Amino acid sequence: MKELLINGRFLTQPMAGVQRYAQELLRQFDQMLGAGEIDPNRYRLICLAPREANQAPGWQHILFQPTGRFSGNLWEQVDLPHAAGSRLLLNTGNSAPFTLHRQVVCLHDASVFAVPQSYRLAYRLKHRILLPRLAHKVQGIITVSRFSQAELARWLAIQPSRLKVIPLAGEHILRCEPDTATFARRQIQPPYFLCLGGNGLHKNFRVVIEAARLLEPNRSGLVLAGSAPEHIFQRHVQVSSASLILLGRVSDAELHALYHQAAGLILPSFYEGFGLPALEAMNCGCPVIAARCAAIPEVCQQAALYFNHNQPVELANWMERLLADPGLSAKMRRAGQEQALKFSWRKTALETWRYLQEILEGG
Repeated sequence: MKELLINGRFLTQPMAGVQRYAQELLRQFDQMLGAGEIDPNRYRLICLAPREANQAPGWQHILFQPTGRFSGNLWEQVDLPHAAGSRLLLNTGNSAPFTLHRQVVCLHDASVFAVPQSYRLAYRLKHRILLPRLAHKVQGIITVSRFSQAELARWLAIQPSRLKVIPLAGEHILRCEPDTATFARRQIQPPYFLCLGGNGLHKNFRVVIEAARLLEPNRSGLVLAGSAPEHIFQRHVQVSSASLILLGRVSDAELHALYHQAAGLILPSFYEGFGLPALEAMNCGCPVIAARCAAIPEVCQQAALYFNHNQPVELANWMERLLADPGLSAKMRRAGQEQALKFSWRKTALETWRYLQEILEGG
C-alpha cells in the first residue's frame, strides 16, 4: 500500500484562491477514490492537519489525521515533517517543510519576488529563503499557468521543465444556489460592476475607482467583495457613497448571485498567476473586463474585454459599452461560458493524480 500525505494547513486558513484549489482538488481525489479511479487497495490518501483543524471537510475516503503540537508556520516546519517521515507529501499552498526531499509543492505564482511591496516583510523573508531551497530539493513542483511556469523558473533559477503546469477551474461556484436575498440584505441594486478584493497592491484597485469616477453620475454601482481594507478606497472616494458598496467576505451563494446579476466582473490585477475569479464569473455568465497582464489572457483568451492596467479611461470605456450595448453583453456572456467549459476541477485532479502517481511509483 502506497501512501500519499497531504499538507492540511489550508484547513485552518480563510478561503482564498490557494485554499479553494486545495479544497476542490481533494474533493475530486475523494470522489476518484470512491469510484475506483484511484485504486483504494493500492493507494491511501491521508491529510495531516494541525489540531485546530478538528473536522474534515466532508471526505468519505481521504483519511483525516490531526497531528502535532504547534500551529501555523511552526506546525508546517516542525510537526509536519516529523509526521510525514519518508512518505510522499503533497503541499498545495506555496509553502512546504524545507527539510523534506520526498514531497511535491504547488507554487501558484512568483508574486513574492515580482511584487514584494504587496507583502509584509516577514512573509517576504520567509518565502525568499524557503522557495529557492524547495525548488532545488523537492521531487516535484506544480504550477497553474505557463506564465507562472516562466516566472518561477526565472526567479528560482530552475529549468521551466522542472515545473508541471496544471490549470485550475471555476465551476465550483455553480454547486450552490445563488443567494438572491443578498441584494435586499446588502442594499445592492443593478446595474453594478463587481470587483473581488484582496490586500496586495498588485490587485490594482486604484484603476477601478478612477474608472468608476469617469462614468456618468449614477450610471452604475461598484460592488467590492473580499478582504481589501477600506483605506484603499478612502483615498479616492467616500466609502459611504451609494455608488460604492464594500461587502467584505461573502459566501459562495452570495458570490454566485453577485456574478449572475453583475454588468461585468472587473479583474484589474497587473500580476496574477492564474485569475480564478474570471473563470468563476464566466461559469455564471458574467462578462469579464480584465487587465491584459500576467496569466489573465492565457486563461481568458478571447472571452474577456481587455484594457491597459494603467489606463482607467480604457476600463471606463468598456464599462460604458457593456452598459449601453446589450448585444456586446450577450456576446461576452456566451464567450465566457464557452471558455469556462475548457476547464474543470476533474481535469485538474486527473492530471495532478497522474503526475503524483508517477512519483509514487518511482519510489
